[in-house]
Amino acid sequence: MNRKEILNKAESIINGEREGAYGKPEDSFDRIAQLWSVYLNHDISSVDVANMMVLLKVARNAGGVYKDDNWIDICGYAALGGEIQSKFDYDGFGQFMNKPVEGTDENILGEAGAAGDPKGDDIPYPVNVMAFDNPVEAAIALNGIKQIIKRYGSCSINEYYYICGESGWRGYMEEKYGWNDLHKLLSGYGIGLSASGKWVLKMPPAVKLDRGENK
Repeated sequence: MNRKEILNKAESIINGEREGAYGKPEDSFDRIAQLWSVYLNHDISSVDVANMMVLLKVARNAGGVYKDDNWIDICGYAALGGEIQSKFDYDGFGQFMNKPVEGTDENILGEAGAAGDPKGDDIPYPVNVMAFDNPVEAAIALNGIKQIIKRYGSCSINEYYYICGESGWRGYMEEKYGWNDLHKLLSGYGIGLSASGKWVLKMPPAVKLDRGENK
């Protein structure tokens, strides 16, 4: 195959055959990243997935046997990785940049407070979106929340506010609700650049924590 045939075949695969079978590549790569992150106990981004799939094909090429598919797949994974990286402003904190947050300006820093006490324990409890001057601060805050869940089994809304720099006890309800499932947290959070120029961290709705009524 010549260069044009390789590129054309890669284009037809990623925009036709495989997208039809596996859905949008950014969604597929994000699911793979979440599973790999759990297995490795280390955060893996969608861009990491693309890079490592390229390396897998490079390793196969290193075996010395020519196969069209390896070069075609390298082109395909490179194209998908480049698109994902450019779309989500990947900058070294890619694992935190894969879920842009849009339309959050009206919810920044307490302008839209959490709802009242849910009627049932299984009803999610919404929390405020928090704003930061740069993505590094947002990533550090998210990592702090993850570490609390890993160490203590859960992170309350009050602890979330404290980690994000909003000191002071908010209230009893914010102590009763929070997050205790790291996998759901990682699939439901968002970090993105708002229209006001602030980097915002949006958490998934909190659930009632089993910490005892006197916690």
